[in-house]
Amino acid sequence: MKSVSAAILCGTCAVAHPIEDVIGMLKDLATKAEEEGKEEALAFQKFEYWCKNSVKELTKAIAEENDNIDALSSKIEAKTKESKALKKQIDGLTDQLGKLEASAKKAKDQRDDENALYEKARDDTQSTIDAMTSCIEALKDAKSDTSFAQAQQKVAGVMSLLQFKVSDHERNVLKSFTDPSEIMAMGDKGGHVKKYSFKGGNVIELLKNLKLKFEDDLTQIEKEETNAQNSYDLSKKARDNAIDASEDSKDEKEDLKGEVDSEKNEAENDLSNEKEELEADTGTLEATQKSCSVKKSEWDERSSIRTNEIAAIGQAIKILPRLPTCKRRHQIHLLPLTALLASCRSLQVTQR
Repeated sequence: MKSVSAAILCGTCAVAHPIEDVIGMLKDLATKAEEEGKEEALAFQKFEYWCKNSVKELTKAIAEENDNIDALSSKIEAKTKESKALKKQIDGLTDQLGKLEASAKKAKDQRDDENALYEKARDDTQSTIDAMTSCIEALKDAKSDTSFAQAQQKVAGVMSLLQFKVSDHERNVLKSFTDPSEIMAMGDKGGHVKKYSFKGGNVIELLKNLKLKFEDDLTQIEKEETNAQNSYDLSKKARDNAIDASEDSKDEKEDLKGEVDSEKNEAENDLSNEKEELEADTGTLEATQKSCSVKKSEWDERSSIRTNEIAAIGQAIKILPRLPTCKRRHQIHLLPLTALLASCRSLQVTQR
């Protein structure tokens, strides 16, 4: 509060300083107080404007940050679910690939076993056909005991290859050629002599028929192998396509999961930053609101004091010209403005 001292000389006939000087001083003080009030009011108005805008901007920023936090939280939740779903699909494809590869290996092993059996059957059948061809040629060329004996050996060799692949009758015919005594022992001695095959050619015809039969068997074996290989190739192609499709799908989902996880991590980082900004802005808003409230209270208090001050000065200016001469002589009182006003009011009441 501003104060002013008024020097008043009280005497019986005159006052040392005219009252007009005091009044002029009071008017100057009132003018100065009003000007200072206007300047301070302008400064406070600017401060109030800053407070309003700051609170508005911070409130808006906080609202946006809360919205961003909600959006990022929802995004993280969605990406987490999407990532889990993709992992489940990837795991399923991994299992599927494992089963397809196991099935492919099993089918290949089975095909290899079948092919090995085919090759053995083919080779055995072809060997038997070749042996029968050789026998037939040997029998056709047998003109002597030596060549006949050689032919008998070849037939014996063919019999070891045929074993249970011929009928009992066919086996007996061939065996009688290599050992005619067995047939003769059965009561057919007159029709089986040592040179039977040279004359009747039954063995040659039998071997030819057996050769044809084995050639048909070889054709059937090769046909079955071809069909089995074609079936395997078709199945293998289907499995390979399924494996390729599963691998492509797995790669695609792994890439997608990588993108989803990256977006999730980015959203988590953004969420952390948003929370930090929200905390900072919330603190700044609270501090700003508190500061603005304190400044307003101070401004209200100063405005009230200044208003009362100016009113008191105005009251003093009205009262001073009507004050009577002080009855106390030879005294100089140096009084504050409020004390002066109180003194003058008291003197006025006494004069009355």
